[in-house]
Amino acid sequence: MANRFTHILRAPHQVSFDITNKCNLRCLHCFNSSGENDVVKNELSDEEVLSFIRSLVPMQLYNVCFCGGETLIRKDLLCKCIKELKPSGTHCSMVTNGILATDETIMELEQSGLDAIQFSLDGMEAAHDKLRNKTGVYASVMRAIHFVINNTNLHLSIAFTPTNFNLDDFEIVYEELAQIWKNSKRVKTGDYIELRLQPLMLLGRAKNNLGIVPTDDQYRRLVQLIREREAYRYSKSIDVKWGDPIDHLIRFKDNNNFLDQAIVHANGDIVVSAYLPIVVGNINKHSLSDYWNHGLNDIWSKRVIQYLVSRMQSIHDMEELTDTIADINMDNGLSFDLMECDLDDLNLIKEVLLS
Repeated sequence: MANRFTHILRAPHQVSFDITNKCNLRCLHCFNSSGENDVVKNELSDEEVLSFIRSLVPMQLYNVCFCGGETLIRKDLLCKCIKELKPSGTHCSMVTNGILATDETIMELEQSGLDAIQFSLDGMEAAHDKLRNKTGVYASVMRAIHFVINNTNLHLSIAFTPTNFNLDDFEIVYEELAQIWKNSKRVKTGDYIELRLQPLMLLGRAKNNLGIVPTDDQYRRLVQLIREREAYRYSKSIDVKWGDPIDHLIRFKDNNNFLDQAIVHANGDIVVSAYLPIVVGNINKHSLSDYWNHGLNDIWSKRVIQYLVSRMQSIHDMEELTDTIADINMDNGLSFDLMECDLDDLNLIKEVLLS
């Protein structure tokens, strides 16, 4: 049964859009194998991307997050997209590894209307560059972080991916960021840095680099540190957040919650979750608005989706599910179309079981 409040939302709260899956890095932990997955073979053209973005304007979304791949590989297109969205009042955010985030590029993004930017900082230099599989990346991202804090009004988020070789760097990273913020002119603006952590997902390239995954005991000690250290919980400059990548799968499945976020890949595929190889449509076939009005808004209540995520309890189950179906962003994933089939159809579930 669908959630009785699904009809209230005429559009998702947020759209996460992979503007490209091409990438200038081959990070050891990349969950969608950016730069090497099947999506890069068939990405939307510039005009197709702009057409999609323009179709979002009447939906008056709260936020559009531009993801990847490395977003700044399509920097000029990214700026055009932001300029299209801003008159409708849509908040615009993005993620980047920082290599291409020069001072000039960051200023151009802010002038285009960008509101928030996220960098990855996975420890100090040795650990960060090891995970990113390339030397010099730490220096690039630190330079970009300094510039954003000292020369822009962009809201800054930092993603820290725990590994078994960078956990001891977490407190150092926290103190480093706190010091940069303290020495900046923004210390009294009321803004703050979000420092986000979550378990390393055993998908994509991470499945080929299991030697970097923290032990359960290491994870427990990290979470305990975050919960117990008062500065992490009440800091006015840095908000530390610990997340669970499958929390939404369990919560939405169990409560039949309506979808508040639509996720679109660089080839136009609409997916149930960024972490599951389950496609439910493509924006080149029908508009996102049409999909929303034909079942995307309450996708978690559909029997096929309920069945596919029924075993999800931990990141280890995530690995098993993608082993059963396919890895993220690979052509042999499950593909349905909400405009053409009924995901409540029991016969469809039988086909999934037999596939």
